[in-house]
Amino acid sequence: MIVNLKSREEKIRAAAILLMIITVAVIWFNSSLPITVSSAQSEITEKIVEKVVPAEVPFFQYLINHLRKSAHVIEYGVLGIEVFMIFVAGGKKPFPKGIFNNFQRIWNMITLPLFIAVTDESIQILSGRGPAIRDVLFDMSGALGGIFICTIVYFFFRIRR
Repeated sequence: MIVNLKSREEKIRAAAILLMIITVAVIWFNSSLPITVSSAQSEITEKIVEKVVPAEVPFFQYLINHLRKSAHVIEYGVLGIEVFMIFVAGGKKPFPKGIFNNFQRIWNMITLPLFIAVTDESIQILSGRGPAIRDVLFDMSGALGGIFICTIVYFFFRIRR
């Protein structure tokens, strides 16, 4: 099926959907990795950080643990930006009049990343890693942060016009 993308909004939405599919594929692929591979990736990250911050520094392990969790926040922050582009920036009338339309868009922007995050944690069960509600909270904080930043930028540029 060939899709004819005529308007700028359709092109933005199509690009955002494609980027979101790639982002979700990367997230879910990383979740499907066995614990040994995941640990090996963490060790590589640890070695890179160790070049900047010596392992003898008292807060080194704290820093490493937060780097691993910040990966969740960053991944889902990107996802939040893509979701915003799909539901808001790709629309002809980004915030049409009527409370139902706005509520529906906000609901969609929240539930889509939530569904992806819960599925992400479910995939970890199959890979031998334990799922954690805490990770879903980190994921959602990243997604909501991305959506919030986009909303601020969007309204800033909208007001300037």
